Amino acid sequence: MKSSMKKKIIFVTQALWIGGIETALVNLLNRLDYEKYDVTCLIIRGCLDIADRITLQCRLIVADREHTFTFREPYPYSRLYHLTEESQNPSRLHRAMMWAIPAIKWVENRLYIRYIRGQMKEEHFDTCVIYSDVAAETAVRAVCADKFLMFYHHGAMRRVYHDEIGYRKSEKIIAVSQNQEKKLRQFRPKYAEKMITIHNLTDVEGIRRKAEEPIPETFREDQFHIVTCGRVSREKGMDLAVEACGKLVEAGFDQIHWWIVGGGPAMQEVRDTTAELHMEQYVTMTGMKSNPYPYIRQASLYVQPSRFEGYPMTILEALVLGQPVISTDNNGAREILREGVTGLLRPMDAAALAEAVQLLMKNPKKLAQMRKNAEETDFEAQNRECVRKLEALLQKESSKEQPKISVIVPIYNVEKYLTKCVNSILEQTYRNLEIILVDDGSTDYCPAMCDEFSEKDSRIVVIHKENGGVSDARNAGLDRATGEYIGFVDSDDCISPDMYRLLLDRLLQTNADMAMCNFLCVNAHYEAIPEKNTSLPMRDECLTVDRFMEGYTGPYGWYYVSPWNKLYKRILFEQIRYPYGKQHEDAFVIHHIVFRCKNIACVKDSLYFYVQRAGSIMHQARSIKEMDLGEALIDQYHFAKSNRHMALKNHSVRRLSYKMETWKSWSEESEVYKKRYEELRKRSFFLLYEKSAWEDYSFAGRVYYRLELLFPGFGKRLRKILHRNI
Repeated sequence: MKSSMKKKIIFVTQALWIGGIETALVNLLNRLDYEKYDVTCLIIRGCLDIADRITLQCRLIVADREHTFTFREPYPYSRLYHLTEESQNPSRLHRAMMWAIPAIKWVENRLYIRYIRGQMKEEHFDTCVIYSDVAAETAVRAVCADKFLMFYHHGAMRRVYHDEIGYRKSEKIIAVSQNQEKKLRQFRPKYAEKMITIHNLTDVEGIRRKAEEPIPETFREDQFHIVTCGRVSREKGMDLAVEACGKLVEAGFDQIHWWIVGGGPAMQEVRDTTAELHMEQYVTMTGMKSNPYPYIRQASLYVQPSRFEGYPMTILEALVLGQPVISTDNNGAREILREGVTGLLRPMDAAALAEAVQLLMKNPKKLAQMRKNAEETDFEAQNRECVRKLEALLQKESSKEQPKISVIVPIYNVEKYLTKCVNSILEQTYRNLEIILVDDGSTDYCPAMCDEFSEKDSRIVVIHKENGGVSDARNAGLDRATGEYIGFVDSDDCISPDMYRLLLDRLLQTNADMAMCNFLCVNAHYEAIPEKNTSLPMRDECLTVDRFMEGYTGPYGWYYVSPWNKLYKRILFEQIRYPYGKQHEDAFVIHHIVFRCKNIACVKDSLYFYVQRAGSIMHQARSIKEMDLGEALIDQYHFAKSNRHMALKNHSVRRLSYKMETWKSWSEESEVYKKRYEELRKRSFFLLYEKSAWEDYSFAGRVYYRLELLFPGFGKRLRKILHRNI
């Protein structure tokens, strides 16, 4: 079966030269579970500087236009490709054809795409991950895949390539930082719903191992060494580094040495700036290094002067090596660095960078503490979370086949439990969710927590409202829901990662209108309570309405009436809402919902975890709200009678007669209870002639309670007169 086979995944990138994006891809490929995935990496250009770092379990395909690496046949249109490239010494033919370059590019790209498809023999993949956005069109047109995911790495928005075909085709657009995702949403609002964040991975062990390798240069012990790594370009701000160095020397900090490790198009420009400021003695440009980590390890401080960054790997790598970091205040750095803890963020200005360096040079204790904080950071935990998020996307089926589920969470003063609850929903293996957090006038930190959750995941919708109770909160969620299916989760509970996937699968397989599962009662530490989970009634089966009602009216009715262990078709709630301000709100609604169903699917697994806590509504001491159940049972009776459903009718009258007996005793203790009892008594006269209401009573008991129902207090007085126990 398909579920037992490995998922076929292909990553498409432009090249594997030395760079942050490429390093992040290598780290990701090396962390995937090859027991679950058959992984291929398609590389568009034959730049393979770091290809040897990729695990041999990953198949590499190099589709270079100029040289043959993987495919048997060379690309036959390489000369046409050369015509589209800019040249410093163009030939006459090239100059003559400049006006036609756009058209030639279009034709050549289509030929190249056809070449790749032919060489790969139309191989099919479950998922295509577009890792380099400049390869997006090639990936979409050349790769046969069920779904596409697309990474976005850039800090700048307007100065980089945006491939609309990639955005349109991809089910998810993955930004590598939350700040970057927020800006991309603003820049491309049309695709905002597709955008999520997954950070780049860091090869912690590999970085630390490579940092021990020797380098030809010597770091003098009497100098304060600053290291900056990256592509030497305007975006990376290497000119700011040189200018900051000049300001430090000018301020009297002439015991410094600044190392710029990297190469790129702005090398000469940075050298010229170094010469103009007479910094040759203080600045060393090493050129491109395949292993920059020994430089970072031996530094006194790491500085990242970038003008734009998506999620700067070099900052992460410096922190892995225990180096404090000073960075310009950009999207990526803001998300990685903890201000004053592992580093400092400063404006994009050479003077500000120089001032920050001075601050740490003057305060060695602060510098040492930052180094200690960096060393104590758990980078592996961050890696595991990133892999988990990506694998959740890789495992799910295409959202084209997946209807949306709206999960409604009513929230009131549960700050202790809310994070666990929401995370359990976010971690669902079924990803096409709309998560509606309804803050029902909470007075603790829940409102702020809800807003924070919504900033982290675009699937979350937050509703803030005045307190109206759980029914009103659920109704607010129902009014806002846009999914084809509805689920409820109480904010102090949590759910299994597979809950909604399994419920929806069973619902679709059986063509049911509602699906439900078993649940476990757990304590506040989410540990199962054995005495409350002795028997679980659900089996893998499909129930008719009558069989559902047998379960509901039986000893395990709790499992059938609860709203939160279920998945409903949204249409079931048309013109049905929970009663405002009522306890036992589920008993008011369940019969109306179920009688709209053709059948109900059941899943035997316990997928919902019901937290038993002292402060919850269901575990409060005797309350006037408990008597709301009487109204629900009266409604059930009239509904069952009009629908001629004897099982539900008999259940409602038996339970109501028992409850009325209990509430009668309450009414003798308080005027409040007495008034509420009287309201219910006057609506319950039908019990007089319903035989099933009194089946468990003796003859005397039937007479006594019927008299009490008609003439409150009369039965009690009669008992005193006759001096007998009834």
